[in-house]
Amino acid sequence: MVSVGRRILQKLLLSIGAARPFNHSAMARRAELTAELSARYGNTVIEGPFAGMLLPGLSSQEDGDRAPKLLGTYEENLHNCIATAVARDPDLVINVGCAEGYFAVGLAMLLPKATVHAFDIDPLAVEACARAASLNGVSDRLLVHSAYRAETLTDLMGDKSKALIFMDCEGAEVGLLDPAVAPTLSVCDIIVETHDLEAPNAMRILEGRLSSTHTIERIPQGGRDPNRFSQLQSWPEMDRWLVVSETRPQGMIWLFCSAINR
Repeated sequence: MVSVGRRILQKLLLSIGAARPFNHSAMARRAELTAELSARYGNTVIEGPFAGMLLPGLSSQEDGDRAPKLLGTYEENLHNCIATAVARDPDLVINVGCAEGYFAVGLAMLLPKATVHAFDIDPLAVEACARAASLNGVSDRLLVHSAYRAETLTDLMGDKSKALIFMDCEGAEVGLLDPAVAPTLSVCDIIVETHDLEAPNAMRILEGRLSSTHTIERIPQGGRDPNRFSQLQSWPEMDRWLVVSETRPQGMIWLFCSAINR
């Protein structure tokens, strides 16, 4: 007799095997659609808080979700908290896990008086982010680095009084957002994508650490509506949904942590 656990494992393996050809075909099709978007509308973000930003022609991972970034729907669920964080007028932005610089450059454009430090351990991401900064004329205020440590925050704060940390680092957030190591986190606004798959209970750990110094809002991944784009109306329905997909393994949750005493 096959155990329950083994039956579940067999079903999982079968489902993964069945999904692979579809995923491969879907990503190949999305590459075609992304190329078509770029050919028609250039490399300029169409809408959202970063509308008008130029994207570099370089991706650090797979296609870099270039299609949803061009449309401006990428991580659209964060648009409101980005607007709130920008309205609090930080003079320092720290983007950990910057990839191609979508958020680092976008925030630099929205905050013309702020200094932005972008970090990524992938050398290709560092190159792409620097290129994006140059394309958008913010290289004088945007510095790109490799590794970020929790202690780095103290050095970067210096005479800055209001900081925004934007973090997406695949589970490393638990080690990097530690007030015991970086006490100045207490006066920083923080937008962080939590990765419980890579770091079990990451979200609850961070909430526990920051709840006394921050007002915390959970932001679940939201839906996308490709049908609102006139640019996509002539496309087949499957193609429309494919270009706004962020190809995530599960629904994600972000934390927007607003410093109470800032």
